[in-house]
Amino acid sequence: MFLFLMTHACNTTNTALRYTESKTYSATIEAESGGMLYLDETQADITITGENKNEIIAEAMIELSSRDSDIIKEYLDSISFALEPYRDGNRLILDTPSRLYQLNGSRQSGGFFRKIFFDERVNISRAIRLRIQVPLKHSLSLENKYGDISIENITGDFDLENSSGEITFDRCGGMLELQNSYAQVDIRDFDGDISVHNSNGAVSLSGINGNAEIRNSYKPVKFNNVNGALIIDSQNSSVRGLDVKESCLITSSYQPIEIEKVEGELRINGNNCSVAVSEIGKSATIESSYKQIRVNDVKGGLDIVGTNSGVIARNIGDNTSIRTSYKDIRVEHIQGDLKLNGNNCGVDVEGVTGDADITSSYKEITAYDIGGQVEINGNNSAIRLSGIGKDVYVRTSYKPIEAEKIGGNIKIDGNNSSVVVDGVLGD
Repeated sequence: MFLFLMTHACNTTNTALRYTESKTYSATIEAESGGMLYLDETQADITITGENKNEIIAEAMIELSSRDSDIIKEYLDSISFALEPYRDGNRLILDTPSRLYQLNGSRQSGGFFRKIFFDERVNISRAIRLRIQVPLKHSLSLENKYGDISIENITGDFDLENSSGEITFDRCGGMLELQNSYAQVDIRDFDGDISVHNSNGAVSLSGINGNAEIRNSYKPVKFNNVNGALIIDSQNSSVRGLDVKESCLITSSYQPIEIEKVEGELRINGNNCSVAVSEIGKSATIESSYKQIRVNDVKGGLDIVGTNSGVIARNIGDNTSIRTSYKDIRVEHIQGDLKLNGNNCGVDVEGVTGDADITSSYKEITAYDIGGQVEINGNNSAIRLSGIGKDVYVRTSYKPIEAEKIGGNIKIDGNNSSVVVDGVLGD
């Protein structure tokens, strides 16, 4: 059963020989909680809200503008708007002359259609706004373009496809599969897993009680409070966010990546991205190039691969590996071993509880307060060491070597290097 209502309108104006008229259409149908609503191939601004009722109420507000007032009236009178049973739920039908022409093409050959689509003097434009109420627990399948979509206070399975329009979810739950382009997606307080693909559009997430997967390009990604795992696969997009309860995997390029408070493992692949991360609960793996990498407070191990990237790493809870080139490296407070390979990098290391293996060239290398053994290979590098707990091996050339407070043996291979050593407990 469905009820089909049409209410006439509202407003007619004439400005500079251009007419504008609007009309409202309504439809209602009984609907079980947990059902599905289908809405296909619309071009409208759409608002859908959940209400504590076992029915669907839909309203369409259509505004037309043209130089021909008769065409406006005929267009509005030819629109069909209804709710009907369909598959495992109900379907909302909005048939306009524009949609019928898209479906049937040249078969719509009457003078009315020729006037609308081929007579430049008519010059018709339109705006469609849909407002829909569904039960609190209800699923949605939508295909739309050239309009914004807003969905509030509904729990169900959501399958949305939109183009050139913003999408907003607020206080919803269930499972979400969403595709959009050229406009922002904003999801707030969603109880369940989400998957978002937004080409050329920004994405903002807040309060996601589940796993989240995001693919986008050329516009920013922001997130806050994801109570699950997070995967972001972006192209030319900045990525900024905090509070991820499980693992976090991020891929992007050419824009900054800034991440805080990940309780699980963090992996970042950022081609030509500056990277800043802090408060990571497990290990962190970071790959980037040509921009600065800054890491602070990682409870697990750290693995950094950078090309032409400066690196600052502080307060790392396990073994650390850093490889980069041509930019300075600063490392502080490592709970474990350090392996560092910095071609043409200045190196400054302080506070490593385990062993330190450092390789660089042409720039100064300093290492202080190392609890284990130290091995340094520095081609044409000045070297300064202090407070080393165990044995030391140093190799360099043409630049000075200074070492003090060595807790074990020291061996030096310094071609054309001056050497000053003080306070060696071993040989």
